[in-house]
Order: sequence, then C-alpha cells, then structure tokens
Amino acid sequence: MTPGVGSRTRASLDTLTIVTVADSDADPDADSGPPESAALLPAGLRLLALLTTAQGLIMLSYAAADLLLALINGAEEWGAVWFLVVGLGLWGLGLLWVAHGLRKRRRWAFTPVVFTQLMFAVLSVSFFGNATLTARIVWALVLIFAVVMLRLVFSGPVRDALIIPGNTTTNT
Repeated sequence: MTPGVGSRTRASLDTLTIVTVADSDADPDADSGPPESAALLPAGLRLLALLTTAQGLIMLSYAAADLLLALINGAEEWGAVWFLVVGLGLWGLGLLWVAHGLRKRRRWAFTPVVFTQLMFAVLSVSFFGNATLTARIVWALVLIFAVVMLRLVFSGPVRDALIIPGNTTTNT
C-alpha cells in the first residue's frame, strides 16, 4: 500500500465521522412528525382558511375595480379613491397572509380573522339602514358571512387546531 491511499481513506473516514457527529447533535424535534399539509388540517380550519383567502381576494378585486372605475369615469375625489384602494388593498393582502397562517396553524392568525369579521358585521349593520334594496341584500349577505366566519373561528375543532402544544406566536 502506498501512504497516500491510506491517508486519504483516513481523511475521508474522519470527515464522515465529523459529519455523523454533527448530524447526531441536531435538534431531534426539528423534523419530528409528518410534514403539515392540507390533508392533516381539520375540515373546519381548511374551510376557514379558504373563506379567508376568498375574502382577501374579494377585497383586492373590489379595490382594483374601484380604481379602474375611477380612472374610466374620472373621479372628482381622488383622495377618497386612494384611501379606499390602499386601505382595502392592504387589508386584502393582510387577509391572504392570515389565510396562510391559518394553513400553518399559527395562533396569531386567529385575531385578524375575528377583527375582520367584527368590522364587517358593524359596517353591514350601519350601512343597512339608509340603502337601496340591492345594497341591503349585499350588506345582509356580508353580515351572514361575518356571522358564519365568527361561528367557524370559535368552533372547537378550529380552536383546538390553532392552539396546540409547542405552537407559539413567534413561529413564522
């Protein structure tokens, strides 16, 4: 045997030993359990995430449509248009992020959903009084949607799925 071959083998074995030791020092809880997927989420939580996504997309669509109509018709009050577009746009994007958090079982996603539904419930009741028949129907549907979402958020399976051991608000 030549000395070069033995030293390379020893170096390879030493490197292998170092890698093996480094792997054994890894956190055993880092990848324990199966990966989270939509199939592992309770049906109520999947539905809540889906409805939150739909709500965010509807808000973004409404903001885009309002901006488009203002550009086509030449709005007189651009301040109000931009306030609505930016406000609804950011809120809609936020709801899309919250829906992602719901799919990842993050506890922080609970509060924005509740806040949004309470805001829409209050808005629908306040706008309902002095409105046309079409607007009343739309606001009644918004109120029904908000109540359904609140019932879903506070259902046992969804609460249990969002509040699990080891699930903290610092996880992203």
